Amino acid sequence: MRRKSDLPEKPCRQCGRPMVWRKAWAKTWDEVAYCSDRCRAEAAKDRSARRRNAVRPGDDPAGPREAATDDRTRPRRSVPILE
Repeated sequence: MRRKSDLPEKPCRQCGRPMVWRKAWAKTWDEVAYCSDRCRAEAAKDRSARRRNAVRPGDDPAGPREAATDDRTRPRRSVPILE
């Protein structure tokens, strides 16, 4: 019989909580990265959000909304406004 304190342990990639070795993970212990399905799902959401928000070469880093409201990109009036 082994004590729980003698089992291998590693932190979850998402939440950082320690995971203790389980018999169900015996064959895949090196591949286990997350402590629960919830952490796995949150990590997937984070990865997809980073992919969506990634700046690609040639893209305006300010984004389309910010670029449209920038004063430098607005057309200038050629006729002065009379008050």
